Amino acid sequence: MNTPKLVRVVRCNSCGLIYPENVFQEWGKKYGRGIGKVPKCEGLQSRYQRGPTMTKPDGSRVPADKIMHPLHVCRGSLNVVDVPEAEAAENVCIAYSDDKGMEKRAAILRSKQAERSAVIKKLRMA
Repeated sequence: MNTPKLVRVVRCNSCGLIYPENVFQEWGKKYGRGIGKVPKCEGLQSRYQRGPTMTKPDGSRVPADKIMHPLHVCRGSLNVVDVPEAEAAENVCIAYSDDKGMEKRAAILRSKQAERSAVIKKLRMA
């Protein structure tokens, strides 16, 4: 039986996103800017309880392929764990410092919302 190679990472207890093991040393530098002194997950999550955003702040309409439910910062607790390499590679959290405009993270969540949300499916078909 082939046992997968395990790697030590830091994983969010809430959303399952994974950080490299050095996240605690880099807190306040690369990670966690604007979140506070205590390390928390800075990954984004969909807020399905609220309806999708249909207009931009300037009042113009959001293009159909960009309509999505609002997002919020997870802020779940972080724990050091050993996980299979494949799981670590699939669930990497994109740091805020690498995506200040949220384009990368929003694109990932937009595609997940398109799969999971009946409201989004209806709006995009209209």
